[in-house]
Amino acid sequence: MDKFKSVNLQTMEADDLPQFRQWLSGMLKLGIVTVTFAKSDGTVREMRATLDGTLIPTQPIKEDVEPKTRKVNADVLAVWSVDDGGWRSFRLDRVQRVQLALSAEQQHE
Repeated sequence: MDKFKSVNLQTMEADDLPQFRQWLSGMLKLGIVTVTFAKSDGTVREMRATLDGTLIPTQPIKEDVEPKTRKVNADVLAVWSVDDGGWRSFRLDRVQRVQLALSAEQQHE
């Protein structure tokens, strides 16, 4: 039996990106998701990522430093890379596959 439910995104169109972003963000907030995407240099990367606040380490707030504000790019999604231990981003139109863990135990394998 497969451990993961896979979604093939090869036929996704530009009009689908806002809904896909919302769906993927929701899945990432629930736990760890494996995302496969093409990087800007053409290489393919597979990343275990999350937006679950309980899995992202807190960063101390420096009182004498202004917080960074960034312009939101609807075509790009920033996520916490579980394996790299840092923030990474990818373009939604370059996502090739999304794998969702079916149980909490499988997220840690």
